[in-house]
Amino acid sequence: MLFRSLKGRNWSEPEKMSDNINTPYHETSVSFSPDEKIIYFVSEKPEDNLGGLDIFMSKSGKNGEIGRASCRERV
Repeated sequence: MLFRSLKGRNWSEPEKMSDNINTPYHETSVSFSPDEKIIYFVSEKPEDNLGGLDIFMSKSGKNGEIGRASCRERV
C-alpha cells in the first residue's frame, strides 16, 4: 500500500507504508479513523486471519509509526 498527502495544492510523492501492513499478500480498501490514528484495511494474509479476506487494523504510535496489524474478531 502506498500513501500520499496533500500539501497545500500539491500531492506528495507516493510513499510505501510500513511493512507491518504491506505483505506479499493482497491488501486493499484502506480507511483511516477520524483522528487518523487507526488504519483499517482488508487482507488475505494467513497470519492472524479468520479465513479468506478479513478486516485488519493497525494503530499509529506516538511518532507516527504504524504498529503491527491484527484481526481479532468477526465483523
